[in-house]
Amino acid sequence: MKTILTLLILCVSLSANAQDYEKIVFPKDPVSATLFSLVIPGGGHLYAGDLDTGFALLGSAVVAPLAGWLLYVNSAIKAEDVSHKEANTTPLVLGSLVSLACWVGGAIDASNAAHKYNENISLSPSVSQVEGGQLLRSFIVH
Repeated sequence: MKTILTLLILCVSLSANAQDYEKIVFPKDPVSATLFSLVIPGGGHLYAGDLDTGFALLGSAVVAPLAGWLLYVNSAIKAEDVSHKEANTTPLVLGSLVSLACWVGGAIDASNAAHKYNENISLSPSVSQVEGGQLLRSFIVH
């Protein structure tokens, strides 16, 4: 019981003192954001911290072709039942085009999302020396 109480007091005191420390935030690289978006639709926005846009792009890129495929299959089943005419491929094509547009548009906009992230953090640049003579750039949020 004494140990639990000690841990609880320690956690409360650490969380109270956490506000006194500076939070180090690293800027997001626009090129990395674009590359992430090329690999995964919306990946660059997720990397840049724009979660709403990132998940919207990812969801649209997945749901649009899936919905198109389901509508295509439905029309194929109906076409098979009615005099063997061909299925309507329009939903499949439109779903694929919407998915491609989300993917390409997200990749184009990912660099802007990274720039926006870098502008939105309170920037007071600090440069510190690390091992091997390399410079580590970071931004400190107050």
